[in-house]
Amino acid sequence: MTKRFLVTLILLTAVFCSALEVTYIDWQNYGSAATRIVIGLYGTGSYKVDKSNDFVEIKLDNADVSKVDISNSAEGLIKSIEQFGDKIVISTFCPYCLEQMELDAPRRLVLDLIVAQPDKQQKIELVDFYTSVGKLNSADKIYSELHRNYPSDYEILYKWACLLKQRGSGRLKEIVGKIPENSEYYSLAQQMLKGTEKKDSAQLCSPQKAQNACKISSVEEKTTTESLYIMPKTQQDKKQTTKPAKIKKLYGRKWISGIMLLIILILLLILIYLFIASISRKKKKTTLNINIEPDNKEDIHPEENKTLCLMVRRLLDFGWTNSEIAKELKISEEEVERLVQLCHQDESQ
Repeated sequence: MTKRFLVTLILLTAVFCSALEVTYIDWQNYGSAATRIVIGLYGTGSYKVDKSNDFVEIKLDNADVSKVDISNSAEGLIKSIEQFGDKIVISTFCPYCLEQMELDAPRRLVLDLIVAQPDKQQKIELVDFYTSVGKLNSADKIYSELHRNYPSDYEILYKWACLLKQRGSGRLKEIVGKIPENSEYYSLAQQMLKGTEKKDSAQLCSPQKAQNACKISSVEEKTTTESLYIMPKTQQDKKQTTKPAKIKKLYGRKWISGIMLLIILILLLILIYLFIASISRKKKKTTLNINIEPDNKEDIHPEENKTLCLMVRRLLDFGWTNSEIAKELKISEEEVERLVQLCHQDESQ
């Protein structure tokens, strides 16, 4: 009974620990154009992301509904983040495009919400977003669209050139060549092309735009997996055109699952101990074979002896054998022999 109870308890605890738990929710806004949301997950359960026009719904399968404290905030693209049982609902102010990926060690779900129809300013914010997370190819495409729509905006050309230099692209000379000599960005672009640009080159131009434009080339971007984190350390050292909103961290209760795993380990140790003890007891146990020989000898009353003697004598006269008489009278053959001897004694007297 104890073993069954322990096994059942272990199985129930294992099911609880395999449930999917939300440990934290982080998000960072890049103006009104993009928001990166990171959801920390703990457990082996699965999830499903459903996209709608103005919200994202994350359905957790076999979920441990850990009450993550989520404070609603109207910032950037995100209207609110709410939890309803085993669902997390992310509401947005406008239609969006969704990009998602999952990271391991620790397990995280990364959702990038991007405004569906960005204007010029939002496209610039998207460039900042893609650059900060290491998606330089996406940033390159947006610069190409911006230049096609705004060919006389030389700030865009200069910032595009900075990105191409960072990527080591062979198109750098072509883009720099599109900046005319009368542009305030011409000298900076030529210095960058020659590889002689200095950290204080932004001070050579009076417009404040030049200082902001140099942000990409001033600090080398990390394109490794570290760029997938919400707030790279290098972001704090850069001068940005669009400063991302402060990160929000909402932590769950991951320690509960840790305690349950410890309980499983303790229960397993107890079960192993009981199993070993049971085997040991079986080896030490001795079986006692007690053979009780029933006493077939019956104390027969003298009057009964006389009656039996008469019956035996009568049967012998009819030609019965001792074994047949024993079966008929339901007594042993030894008893029949004894009765026969008694009959002989009576006859001799």
